[in-house]
Amino acid sequence: MTKAELNFYAALAHAVYPELVVFPKMRVTDLINPIEHRYSSNGAKAWNAIAQKHVDFVLCHSASLEVAGIVELDDRSHDRADRRKRDQLIDQAFTEAGLRILHIECQPSYSQPETRRIILQELGIAA
Repeated sequence: MTKAELNFYAALAHAVYPELVVFPKMRVTDLINPIEHRYSSNGAKAWNAIAQKHVDFVLCHSASLEVAGIVELDDRSHDRADRRKRDQLIDQAFTEAGLRILHIECQPSYSQPETRRIILQELGIAA
C-alpha cells in the first residue's frame, strides 16, 4: 500500500468498526463473477481490461463477511485520462454486479467520525 492508502486505511478501519471489516487491495476477479462477460466480444474486451486490477478497499459486514461496498481512494493519478477510463470500467462492472463503489478524495488526514458518517450513509447502513 502507498503511504496515502495506509493513512486512509487506519482511519477507515476504525471508523467503520464494528459494523464493517476492511480488506485492502483485492482483485476485481475476487469480487465479481466474470462468466457473463465472456459471451460477447465487447464484454470480454472490457472484462480483460479490468480483470487483473485491484480495488483499494473492500468493506464487508462483520457478521457475515458479505461485501457491503468498495472504496477507491482517489489521489491525483485519478485525474489522468487512463485512470478515468479504468475507473469508469470498474465502476460499471461493480454497478452491474450490484455492488456499491465509493470514491473518496485523498487527503492529508481524515476525521474518523466524518468518515464513518459518509461511509455508513452511502452504503445505507444504520449506525
